[in-house]
Amino acid sequence: MASSTEWLVPGYVVLTKLEGVISEADIMDVSKANLERFLATAVDRQIHMVADLRTMSAFPQNIVDMFPRIPNDTHNRVGIVVVVTSQPMVRFLAAVYTKLSKCRFKAVDTVSDALAYIHDKDSTVPHAFDAVLLH
Repeated sequence: MASSTEWLVPGYVVLTKLEGVISEADIMDVSKANLERFLATAVDRQIHMVADLRTMSAFPQNIVDMFPRIPNDTHNRVGIVVVVTSQPMVRFLAAVYTKLSKCRFKAVDTVSDALAYIHDKDSTVPHAFDAVLLH
């Protein structure tokens, strides 16, 4: 699996890209480690997360069995979680995961749609059209 995590809108929106075959360990590592790192750098506000899964080719067969092991104590500074994918099964699984994690969730088709949704729900997030052009 290839993954990357970076600020999409610095201090406000984190973008994580997952590509290829995703393992259980990948999911656990990405969800917890990245969250803590970005929360530490945006100490005075909520952050929103965008997960770009458009190039993910496979996920663990036992993904539903993993849900109880995934931390469900989402930090109170995590705002909206937006998943970017057109795959119905991935949308469904992401919805279940975020529900268990007590997150506000939306699935969309593009990173541009994700930013538009976040900005619509949180007007404190700066417009980031330059960021969208890069992704």
